[in-house]
Amino acid sequence: MRGVRCGAAACLRELRSALRRGREVLVFPKALIDETKAQTDRDLTRFDLDFDVPQHFLPEFPAPIYLTTRLDLGDVSHGKLVTLANHYDLFSLL
Repeated sequence: MRGVRCGAAACLRELRSALRRGREVLVFPKALIDETKAQTDRDLTRFDLDFDVPQHFLPEFPAPIYLTTRLDLGDVSHGKLVTLANHYDLFSLL
């Protein structure tokens, strides 16, 4: 992870401190940030950290959702990002 608005050393110190205190630190891939912003107008971009894992190491997006008790249904999200706006349409017939 690299610092965007603060020095890299300061960001790493803050990140290590947060992890020691047990706080969760969420950093999202660019594809998730862009799709969430397009569908819900929420910006998940962090001002202090960037996601630096190369694209070819990431799983497919959006990740499939399988129900362990109903494997016969396959991917219940149908390849869509689940949001508050579309969750009822996706899961109401299950």
